[in-house]
This record gives sequence, C-alpha cells and structure tokens, in this order.
Amino acid sequence: MTQQREQFAAPAIEVTDVHFRAAEAKWRHTGLLGHVHFTVNSDLRIEAAVRRTMVGALCLSYPAHRDQFGLQHFAVHPIHDRARIEIESQVLGHLRETGIVL
Repeated sequence: MTQQREQFAAPAIEVTDVHFRAAEAKWRHTGLLGHVHFTVNSDLRIEAAVRRTMVGALCLSYPAHRDQFGLQHFAVHPIHDRARIEIESQVLGHLRETGIVL
C-alpha cells in the first residue's frame, strides 16, 4: 500500500535561481514591489510580480492578458493552492533571507 501512495504522491517543487528587480517608486502605491524570475525543478523559468496586498501580505502575481470580453488569461500560474503556497513560500522566503523584502 505504501508503494502505491508514493506512486501517486505529488512531485516535490524546488525553486532555484531567484532574481529580483525592484519596481520604480511611482508604482509602490499600487502594491507592486518588483518583479522576480525563478526556476522551478530546473526545467521551467517563471516571471512574476511581487506585490503587497491591502492587508500587508506578500504574494506573487503571474502575467496575464484580458481578452475582448474582459476575461483574464494567465500565461503561467500554479494550478492548485498546494503548488501556489509552496512556490510563494520558497520565492518569498529567499527574498526575506536576502533582505530584499521584509
């Protein structure tokens, strides 16, 4: 039974090569702190915005465009909360450890 569970276990997410570029001061009032790019599992390069929400939490937002009906379409994004939480934890953890964001 244990072997079957391991077979269906979600693969580990490893974030590496985190690089941050601060936003211009004129955008800070919108909550935009800057842009980050990072690698996931040595296979996928992702770019995202680092934002501070109205309640003060840090989060990542992913590139998207709006179509003619106003619907948002993301170029890339985590497909479930477990992945979102793990990716944000690693990226924002790195930014905190290096003193980039507090």
